[in-house]
Amino acid sequence: MDKRTAASAHKRIDNIEVKLASHEAVCGERWKETILRIKRIEGVMVAATGGIIAMLVAILMKVT
Repeated sequence: MDKRTAASAHKRIDNIEVKLASHEAVCGERWKETILRIKRIEGVMVAATGGIIAMLVAILMKVT
C-alpha cells in the first residue's frame, strides 16, 4: 500500500468516526425522548387504571 492510499484510508476512517459520533449523539437524544414518551404513557395508564378501579368500587358500594 503506498502512502497516498494509506492517507486516503485514514481520511475515510476519520470521516467515518465523525459520522459515527454524530449518529450516536442523535440516537442518544432520540432515545431520551422515547423514554420520556413511554413514561408519559405509563402515567396516563396508571391514572386511567386508578379511575376505573375507583368507579368499580363506587358501583360495588351502590349495589350492596
